[in-house]
Amino acid sequence: MGDHGRGLLEFWGIRLVLVALVLGLVWKFLYFPVWSVSGSDMRILLAFIAVEPLEFVVARVGPAAWIIGGVGAYLIESARAKLTDALRRSWNRERIAIGFAAGAGATFLAGPGVIVDLPFTLWFLIHAATGITVLIALGLYLLWTAERVAGVSLRKLGSVAFAFALVAATLDLLSLGALFGAFEVSWSDQPPLTIADFLLGAGSLTVWILIYTLTIRRSRIATPAVPSGAGA
Repeated sequence: MGDHGRGLLEFWGIRLVLVALVLGLVWKFLYFPVWSVSGSDMRILLAFIAVEPLEFVVARVGPAAWIIGGVGAYLIESARAKLTDALRRSWNRERIAIGFAAGAGATFLAGPGVIVDLPFTLWFLIHAATGITVLIALGLYLLWTAERVAGVSLRKLGSVAFAFALVAATLDLLSLGALFGAFEVSWSDQPPLTIADFLLGAGSLTVWILIYTLTIRRSRIATPAVPSGAGA
C-alpha cells in the first residue's frame, strides 16, 4: 500500500472517530434524567420517544457509536502499521491503551453473567474498576492519536475532557451504589447526582469533539486525491 492508501485509511479513520463521538453525545442526551417534581421517580428521555421508526433508530445510536468508533480506530491503526516496523507497531502506546480498553470492556459486559453469584460489594468494585479502566484507556488513546495526527500538544484540552469524564464516572458510581444501598446517600440527593453526571459526561464528549475537530483541521492529512496514474 502506497502513501495514498495509507493517507486514505487515516483520513477516514479520524473522521469516523469524530462521528462516533458526536453519536455518543447524542446518546448521552437520549439518556438525560427526567425526574418527577417530587424527585421520587426518574425516567430517561429516550423513554418518551414512542414514534416509529424514530424510536427504533434512536435506540441504536449508542451501539452504532461504538461500532463506528471501532472501525475508525481499526483504520487508523491499519494506516499506522504501514509506517512502522514490526516491533513498534506491535507495542506502540496507542495499541496498548486500546487493548486495555477492549479487555476491560469485555470484562465489564461479561461481568453480570459471570459474577452474578458474588456479593454485591465485590461486584460493584469490579464494575467500578473495569468502567474506570475503559474510560482512562480510551481517553489516552483518543488524546495520543489526536496529538500524533495534529502534530501539536492537546494535553490541556485533553486534561479537561479527562477531568469531566472521571468526575462524571465517580458521580455515576455513587448514584448506582446509593441505589443498591452500598452508600448512605438519601434519595433526595439522586436528582442532582444524576443531572451533574449527565452534564459532566456531556461536557467531556463535547471537549473530545472539539479536540478531533481541531485535529482534522490541523492535520497534515489532505483530502485524498486520485493518483495521477489511476486512470491509465
